[in-house]
This record gives sequence, structure tokens and C-alpha cells, in this order.
Amino acid sequence: MSPPRADIMKTQLLLGYLEKLLFMDLDGEMMDVAGQGKFSMETKPPPLTNTRSKKTSILLIISQVFEKLSVFMRNPYIIEQCLMGLFLQLGTSCSPGFQSVSKLLDYMWAFMQSFEIKACLEGLMLSLLSGYRFAPSTTDFKQQRIYLRTVLAIVSHSQTRRYILEKLDLFDKLKFPMYMHIKPLDDMGLEHTAPVVWWDMYTEEDGNEEVEKDKEAEQRKAAYLKSCDDLQQKTEGGMSPSGAKGPGPS
Repeated sequence: MSPPRADIMKTQLLLGYLEKLLFMDLDGEMMDVAGQGKFSMETKPPPLTNTRSKKTSILLIISQVFEKLSVFMRNPYIIEQCLMGLFLQLGTSCSPGFQSVSKLLDYMWAFMQSFEIKACLEGLMLSLLSGYRFAPSTTDFKQQRIYLRTVLAIVSHSQTRRYILEKLDLFDKLKFPMYMHIKPLDDMGLEHTAPVVWWDMYTEEDGNEEVEKDKEAEQRKAAYLKSCDDLQQKTEGGMSPSGAKGPGPS
């Protein structure tokens, strides 16, 4: 069966519009926060009949985008080919606290129906899991880190986290514990990461251990332990963007 190329092109176009609108909305919110000190509590809001605000206009356009986009968000193939790419991009962006992913999820909950949300989130989480499992294992673990940050961004959104836990069977059907497994490096990767290998050399005679202490062994030990520290920093460090917090109580 051939891929739905026409639908993919339409979805990519709509997601491109949505991404631009999302950042316009975020920029407007940042400007509002930065300018809060300019207004006093006595300042009255403008009447509803006055000129429509920029945020209102953005939301109206977004609702029209989702009216066309929601039809494609039930197709697992399109979700994997198009929507997952947008989430991966936003999940690794510089926005504090996964703000862009959270805003996108807010839009989805506001403008998509419940059955559309279910199919979309289920397809998205399964696609992320598949991508994480089969991502190439490099010495910097870049691909695995991108997928993990994106999943963390999604489950940091409280409404989405509760829905996934209650409706989508996060631990069984979506195999969430598999994210705890980091694919090990292959032989070539290990050789690049730790070119010098060292281990304790000793002999056991009558309960006494004779440890190798020559200068060359100490140098090999220092190089090997440094390689281990570098590998640990690559696997454990850099997972949360600045200002991000883990998901709180659901």
C-alpha cells in the first residue's frame, strides 16, 4: 500500500502554519509578562466590542487550522511521519520548562474532539517508543536523548499525563518502562569512547592480593576512569532543559 503522499503534504503544510502561530502566541505571552509593571490595578480592560486582541485572532486562526488538521491526526502513518517530527523539534527547543510542547498540547485539548485526542496521543506515544528503540546508538546518545526529552515534555503536561495514565494504559500498552533501557554502544562505539581499557590486576595467594602499581598501569587507570566519567555524563546529563521540572502529582 502506497503512502498517502497528498495527505502528508497537506498535514506538513498545516503543521507549518500551526508552528508559526504557536511561537507568535508564545512571544505575545512573554511580552505581556514583561509589560505587566506598566499597568496599575485600576486600569480597566477594554470593552469586548473593541478591536479584537492579537491573541484572540491567533486562537481563531488556530481553530481553523485544527478543523482541517484533525482529520489527518487519526492516521498512525501521518502521525509518525509528520506530527512526531514537530514534537521532537519542540521537545528539544530552548523554551523554558517545555513551554512550546505544553502550549501545543493545550491547543490539541482545546480544538480536538475526545476520540481524535485518543487516536492522536496513542499513535504519537507508540511512534516515539518505536523511534527510541530503533534510534542509532552513538557515543553522545543524541538520538535517545531527543526522544526522552520529548516524552518527558509530553508527560509534564498534567492533563495529558492523566489521560495517558487513565485511558491509554501507559505501562502496558504503551510500554513506558522500555524508556528506562538505554541501548548500549556497539564495539566500535565502545572503542571510540574508551580507547584505553584497564581493570584491577591481582593474584590471590593465601588470602593476600598483590595489586599492580607500576606507572603504566596508573596511567591506563586514569585514562579509563576518565572515559567512564565522560560516558556517565553523556548518559545522565543534559536531559532536562533549563527551567524544566519533572511531572508533579497527577
